[in-house]
Amino acid sequence: MWLSQESQRLKCKESICDYLKVASVNYVSIDLNDNPEVVEIAEAQNALVRGAIFQDEQGIFMAVVPHYALLDINFLAKSRNDIIKPLSQHKFDRLFLQGEDLFYPPLSEYFGICAIIDEAILRLEEVYFKLGTDNIYICMKQEAFLKLQQAVCFAKITTRISDIINLEGTPKDTHASIQYLVPLRMRQRLKQTVRLPAMPSIAGKILRLRFDPRANARRLSAIIQKDPSLTAQLISWAQPPYYGWRNHVTNIEDVIVKVLGYDLAVNLTLMTAFGQTLQFPIMGPLGLREYWREALIIAATTNALVERMPPERQPPRELAYSAGLLHNFGHFLLGQLSPPYYQLLRNLFIVNPHIPLHQIEQYAFGISHDELSIWLMESWCLPKEIITTVRYYREENYHSDYAVYANLVLIATRLFLRYEIGNNVSKGLPPQILSDLGINERQAEEVIEEVLSGHDEVATILDQ
Repeated sequence: MWLSQESQRLKCKESICDYLKVASVNYVSIDLNDNPEVVEIAEAQNALVRGAIFQDEQGIFMAVVPHYALLDINFLAKSRNDIIKPLSQHKFDRLFLQGEDLFYPPLSEYFGICAIIDEAILRLEEVYFKLGTDNIYICMKQEAFLKLQQAVCFAKITTRISDIINLEGTPKDTHASIQYLVPLRMRQRLKQTVRLPAMPSIAGKILRLRFDPRANARRLSAIIQKDPSLTAQLISWAQPPYYGWRNHVTNIEDVIVKVLGYDLAVNLTLMTAFGQTLQFPIMGPLGLREYWREALIIAATTNALVERMPPERQPPRELAYSAGLLHNFGHFLLGQLSPPYYQLLRNLFIVNPHIPLHQIEQYAFGISHDELSIWLMESWCLPKEIITTVRYYREENYHSDYAVYANLVLIATRLFLRYEIGNNVSKGLPPQILSDLGINERQAEEVIEEVLSGHDEVATILDQ
C-alpha cells in the first residue's frame, strides 16, 4: 500500500515527534546526553530495534528487526515469496525524505509502506529505537509500537548474533546443525574446486618492489614502461587538473619523481593492474573504490605508526605498509570466484552494517575473506609477514616473530573504524599491544588524524 508522492512529501514535512503525538500512543523520549545508560539498558533487554527498507515486485516495504541481530535476506525473501533487494539509500532519500537527513526509524506507517516484523519483537515488553540522526531515543510499550506499523505480517527473519555458528567449533543444537550444512558444503566446494587466479605479471613485479627496501623510482619506471596501457594511464593522472602540475609530463620517471611521488605511483599501478585482471564492482559497499580507499588509509596509518615506534622496535617499513595494503584482499577473490555469492554478501552487509563483515561471511558461507586471502597469498608465494598479518590481525593476544605486523594492522583498522563509525568501537586499542609497539593511545589517535587530513589526493584519483 503506497501513498502518492505528494502525500509522502506532506507527511515527511511533519517531524516524527509530531507524528507520535497525534498517533495516540504513550512513549518516552530519552536524550542520550542526559541518560547515557539508555543504550546499555536497551541492549541488555535486546529491545533496541531498527528498520531496513527493501523492494520487490510487490513494492517497497520495511523489515523491522532487533538491532543486534543479523537480518537474513533469504528468510525475508521466503516470507515474501519473492526476489527482494535492499532499496538504495539514494532512492529511499529521493522517494521519501526529499533532501532531509537520511534516516528512517522503524515506523512503517509513517512512510506509508507495509512492514514485516521479526517474531522476536513479539516477545518484548518495551521497544527502543533511535529518533533521527541525533542522540534521541524513543521508548514505548510493544503494543503501542505495533500500532505504528502498517499492513503488518510476522515472520522469523533474523538470527541472533550470539547464534552465528563458529565453523571451527560444533553446532549447538539440531536447528544449528541444519543451518551448518549449507555453509559447510560451500566451504568444501571452494577448497576442492577453486582455481585461484594467477597474480597479474606486472602486479607481482611491483609487489616485489614494494617489499624491497632498495626500491626506487628508476626501477619502478622500468617495470611500468613495459606495459603501454599502464604507462599511458599513469601519465594521464599526472596531467592537470589533478595535481596542478604546470607542464605536461611524458617521461614516466618524471611522473613518479616530480608529480605523483613513489608511494602513490606504486599504489596507483597496483590498483590498475589488479583492477584490469580481477572483475569487480566499482562502486557501492564492498566495491573496488571503497576497498582501495580503506586499504590505502590502513596502509598509510600502519606506515605512520611505525614512524612513531622507538627505532629499535621498528620493522621494515616496506613490509609494514604492504601488510596494511593487502590485509583485506580476500574481497577480490570472492568477487572473482562467485559473483552470486558476492552479491549476496553485499546485500547482507548493506542491511546489517553494524555486524562485522567476517561474522556475516561465516554465517552465510562458512568461510571468511581472511581465509580466502590466505589461500590466495600462499598460492602467490607472498612473504610470511604478509600472510601472518592476514591470519592474525584481529587477534589481541597473538605472539610470534611476525606479530608486530599483525599488531600494527590491528591498531590501524581499529583507528579507521573510530573514524568511519564515529565511536570508540566495541574493542578499543589493546594497551598491551600499544606497549609492545612502544606507542601510546594519544600518539595513535594523532596518526589517524594526520593520515585522514592528507588523503584528499587519493580521493581525487579514486574518483576517476
